[in-house]
Amino acid sequence: MQRTLSVLAIIAVAGTLSAQRTWTVDSTGNGDFRTLTAAFAKASDGDAIRVLAGQYSETPQTSKALAVIGIGRPRINGLTITGLPASKSFTLKGIGITSSAGSLTLSANQGRVHLEDVVIPPALTPLAGTFNAYDCKLVSVTGSDLTGPGAASLRNSTVYFTNTLLHGTDAFSTFMFSLSANPALYASQSYVVLAETSCIGGNGTNGSSPLPPAPGIVMSGSDVFVTGSSKTYVVAGGSPTTYPVPAINARSGGKLYLDPDVKLLATNTTQLVKGITPVQVTIPALVATGAARGQTVRTELFAPSGWVAGLFVGLPGKRRLLAPLGDLWLDSNTAAILLDVGTVPATGVRVVNVPMPSNLPLGIAACFQAATLRPSSTLQLSTGATVVLH
Repeated sequence: MQRTLSVLAIIAVAGTLSAQRTWTVDSTGNGDFRTLTAAFAKASDGDAIRVLAGQYSETPQTSKALAVIGIGRPRINGLTITGLPASKSFTLKGIGITSSAGSLTLSANQGRVHLEDVVIPPALTPLAGTFNAYDCKLVSVTGSDLTGPGAASLRNSTVYFTNTLLHGTDAFSTFMFSLSANPALYASQSYVVLAETSCIGGNGTNGSSPLPPAPGIVMSGSDVFVTGSSKTYVVAGGSPTTYPVPAINARSGGKLYLDPDVKLLATNTTQLVKGITPVQVTIPALVATGAARGQTVRTELFAPSGWVAGLFVGLPGKRRLLAPLGDLWLDSNTAAILLDVGTVPATGVRVVNVPMPSNLPLGIAACFQAATLRPSSTLQLSTGATVVLH
């Protein structure tokens, strides 16, 4: 194992040769900057930025390749990453978006954007921030909780979610105006993977002008993969119960691939999926959590009992289809290291704890993926799981 991790360290460092320095943002004035806006202006591609706990009343924007790591759950009003070049990557970890008008927006990014432990909390008003990804080549979201209106709104993007909760906002009605309930995920012309990720549609309203609840997922012209264990669910808003609302609503085109273990719950109807016939398929889901340098990453592979699995680690890359095995999320231009081989136990979850080197640069991202072998001798790739060292 030590030799394997030494090779991993070499690969990881090779992927971050441009790293120059680490900056500290502290609202109390004890760091290099008081604001992220100032840090973004000064930092160079490859730099890491530590953001200490506090409320930062700003909505910074950048196109630089940076690793932004929150320490103690700092909160910002909003953030925009736009125009990231093709060979670059941006990482955001441990940050909250709290403004009633802010949002986390990714647009026109040719490079890779990774979000981890990002929180958009329940809103005081339905106008609160949301997560948007428009025209992005690859976005990965790990271990996050997004509850803004239409928690995730995707257009012409490739996005994979792992171990994340998406929650649409409830409808809102006053004597002056009304706002409809939002789904947890809206995907238009996109390629989306949901692995051990649950989606909850917003509730409607009662009263003189009642509004219906929202589906958990609304998709249009998109390919959507929903996979995971029985702990994973897609749920329509639960009230009012007078409206028939499916768990998933496909408005036009695309394909829906649905793992039979995922739980669907509609409101006032037996039609769980509307507008499309899902393809029933078992795609092993991989989750990775915990990534402190010098400690361990816990990986959990959710797959049928008896399947054989090999766990690999490498640098994250853009999606590459390896027919008929599935999608490769590891960087195909660098080596991938085999860490473990074993059989999925009767619980349906294979756990492997991977010790991480202590000498990797702050903010380096590692991607894990499993290759599985069914009893029928059919090979299949699991979903990917990306985590960041903090």
